[in-house]
Amino acid sequence: MALRTPSNRQAAQELKAILQDLEEVTGLRVNPTKSEIVLLYDDPSEEQKAILADFGTVKEYVTHLGVVISQDYSQARKLTYDAGKTAMKKAAIKISAGISST
Repeated sequence: MALRTPSNRQAAQELKAILQDLEEVTGLRVNPTKSEIVLLYDDPSEEQKAILADFGTVKEYVTHLGVVISQDYSQARKLTYDAGKTAMKKAAIKISAGISST
C-alpha cells in the first residue's frame, strides 16, 4: 500500500480509522510488528518518524514479491538482481542433483 506520511497525530488517527474500516471490510489487518515502511519521496520530521513507528518499522528498502523497492533505484536493481541470481544458482544445484540421481 502506498500512502503519504501522516503530517501529525490527527492525520495518523484518521489513517488508523481507514485501516480499521479496511479490516472490517476485508478481514485483513495491518500488523505493525510485521509491517515494513519504505519512504519513497518523504523526508519526515522527527514527529512524523515517531508517528510512523505506530504503523511499522521504517526500512531503507523492502522486498515485495521478490522485487526490492527503495528510494535508491541502483541499490534496488542490484539487490533484486543478486537475490534472483542466488535463487537461480540454488535451483540449478537442486535440479542437477535430481537429474544425476536418476
